[in-house]
Amino acid sequence: MYVKSERTLKLNDGSLSIAVPGEVAGYWHTHQRYGKLPWKRLFKDTIELALKGIPVSAALEKDIKSQEQYIRCPAFNLRPIFVNPDGSLKKKGDLIVRETLAMTLTAIADHGYEGFYRGDLASEIIADLDDAVGESIISIDDLKNYTVDIKPLLNVEIGDHTFFIPGTSSIGVVLGLILNILKGYKFTRDDLANKEAFILTHHRIVEAFKHAFGHRSKLGDEEYNKHMSEIIKEMLSPEYGDELRSKISDDVTYNSEQYGGDFAVDRGTSHVCVVGADGSAVAATCSLNIWFGSKVRGSRTGIIFNNQMDDFSYPNVSNFFGKGESL
Repeated sequence: MYVKSERTLKLNDGSLSIAVPGEVAGYWHTHQRYGKLPWKRLFKDTIELALKGIPVSAALEKDIKSQEQYIRCPAFNLRPIFVNPDGSLKKKGDLIVRETLAMTLTAIADHGYEGFYRGDLASEIIADLDDAVGESIISIDDLKNYTVDIKPLLNVEIGDHTFFIPGTSSIGVVLGLILNILKGYKFTRDDLANKEAFILTHHRIVEAFKHAFGHRSKLGDEEYNKHMSEIIKEMLSPEYGDELRSKISDDVTYNSEQYGGDFAVDRGTSHVCVVGADGSAVAATCSLNIWFGSKVRGSRTGIIFNNQMDDFSYPNVSNFFGKGESL
C-alpha cells in the first residue's frame, strides 16, 4: 500500500506536485514564429515510436528499478507501461508501448495549442488529474489561461564577440558567468599543445563550471523577486568573473560547499541540440523534474505528468533534494 503524508505529496509526487504543463505551449509558439515544416509532420515519427514500442535502455532499466514502489502502486497507473505481462519490471531491450500517449500526440498534432489547452484534450487532462493521488488544484481555466512569456535576451561581451543568452529562469545567466570566468585565462592553441597543458586547461574549465553553477540557486523569477535584476547584473559583470577566477586553484579541487551553492542531481531532464543546413541552431530542454515526474500517468491521455511544484520554495518544508526555505 502506498502511504504518504499530505505535506510530502505537495512537494514530491501526486497531483498536488504537478504544475500546469507548459511544454506544448512553448513548442507551439516557437513553431509559429520560426517553424518551416508543418506542425503535424513534427509528430509523425514520435507517434510511430509510441505505437511500435521504444526499447528500454540500460539507464532506463536502472531508473525503473529505483522507482518500483511507484510503478507497482495502482494509484499512479505506471504499471501498464513499465511491467511485463509476467509481472517482472521492464529491463534493457524490452519494449515500452505507449498507445494511449500516441492518441494524445495525434490530437495535439491535429489541433495544436488550442486542442491541448482548450479542447477535448484539456478536459481529459483535468479528469486525469482529478483521478490522481492527492487533490488536484489545477482547473480547466488554468489550462485555458496559460500563456507564454517571451523575455528579452541578455548579452555578454567576450573579446570581439557578443554572446546573446536567455535570462531567468533559464541557465543562460550561469553560462554568461562561466564565460566571464574563463575569458581571463586568454586561452590559445598553446593551452592544448601537450598533455600537461591539456589537463590544466580542462581543470580550469571544470572549476569555472563548478563556481558558476554554485550560483544557480540564487536565480529565480523576476516577477516575484525584486532583487533579481541586481543579482543578474552582478553575476554577469566582468569583475565578478575575475573574483571567482581568483578562487580557482590550479592544484586543488574542493568539496561542493566551497563553490557557494546547493547542488542536486536531476533525473527527469533531457536536452537536444539541432543544427540546420543553413547554419541555424535550436537547443531545447524538456523536464518532468525528477524520476517520472509526479509519478502520475493519466489513464485517458497517457501523459506522465511533471512534479515541477517541487522546485518552488515552501515555508519550513524541504523539497525532494532536501532544500527548503524556513520562514
